[in-house]
Amino acid sequence: MNDSFVIPPSAEDGETAVVARVACLFGVTAESVVAASGGFSGAAVYCVQTADNQRYALKQVQDPSPRSLQRLRWQHELINSAVMLRSVPLPQPLSAATGDIRLHSSHLAFDSLSSTLWTAEPWLPGYPADASAISDRHLTNASHALNEIYTAFSDTVLRTGGNERYRIEFNRSNALKTRIEILRSLLNGELEELLKTMEADPDTTFRHLARTICAALSRHIRRLYEQCCELAAREFRLQPVLKDVWSAHVLFTGSDVTGIIDLDASDTDSICCDLSRLQRSWFGSNIGRIQNWVEVFSSIRPLDKPERQLLSALDGCTVLLSPLNWLRRRRDDLKATENQRLHPLGRKLKTVKEPETPGKLLSTPAPGYPITTASARDSLCSSMIIDRLKRLSGVAEAYESVVF
Repeated sequence: MNDSFVIPPSAEDGETAVVARVACLFGVTAESVVAASGGFSGAAVYCVQTADNQRYALKQVQDPSPRSLQRLRWQHELINSAVMLRSVPLPQPLSAATGDIRLHSSHLAFDSLSSTLWTAEPWLPGYPADASAISDRHLTNASHALNEIYTAFSDTVLRTGGNERYRIEFNRSNALKTRIEILRSLLNGELEELLKTMEADPDTTFRHLARTICAALSRHIRRLYEQCCELAAREFRLQPVLKDVWSAHVLFTGSDVTGIIDLDASDTDSICCDLSRLQRSWFGSNIGRIQNWVEVFSSIRPLDKPERQLLSALDGCTVLLSPLNWLRRRRDDLKATENQRLHPLGRKLKTVKEPETPGKLLSTPAPGYPITTASARDSLCSSMIIDRLKRLSGVAEAYESVVF
């Protein structure tokens, strides 16, 4: 290891010190460090700022298994190629200044003192757009950005031959298959069991939200299941897609898209997976705005009739099954488990006092990720779930099938 890139650990090797030291492995000298959470994926994410106000996102790798690391290498290769081919607004992974040959990647760094594995990337500029402020110009620019990304992804696969994770093929949609399995489980008794469990929840607000969501599922689940099954055997054009693209991951500066972040879930499927998730996160139950968005997008990247049918089915699943994920988390003792998942590194270091240096907390949140301090993280989990469910339950209650 090159000593010029190492911050010596303090006697109290706390969270801030670990992140600052890891930043140096990527050639970044941390002036300030702040914990950032992108949701409940379990990823430990930090915003590191340098003395000249450059910002970087440092992410702790959660699964260091050989298969997971191979998938991560493919992800880095895809992003690098897409940016090189089309200059798309994706975060290119940084190269580690002191790489470990055993990792077979220049974009992974291992911190031996904390036994953690990390990636780093630029903190892209911009902020998520509020739904009320999204204009047709925003939609046009977002459509162009997504189309450029899909084209760059396709060009990459055609140029390299693809791999197990990223391919181009005509096949059945795995996203649709997964949702059919969930709907079948609900029809076979899980929905009744879930509602019964939720009725015993001590939180009256949560009980009310659970009843609303389960009632909406009960009204629409049979028809949605049939709609999905009608498409189950159909083959669609599949290619690398983002999978986890939603309002918080699309960053705007003005009406220009300056960042699309968090590609950890990216995989091979229909682009309709992305459209269905993004449109509802922007517009909720506003069907007029959703249909407008689809027409704007399809004017740039045409959708054929089967794709529009798939989009309609996946849209229904987005509305009715998204809140189900949160009900399941609550049922499975979410409060205990999710506090750990929100910040696994913090769990390892929570008994050590954090040093005052190096680094300090930023006084203002950085764009892109909701910001939380270490001391506030554990108390946020339940309120975040309630807030998310309030929005999702309203959309589910107002759900009607949309024809595109």
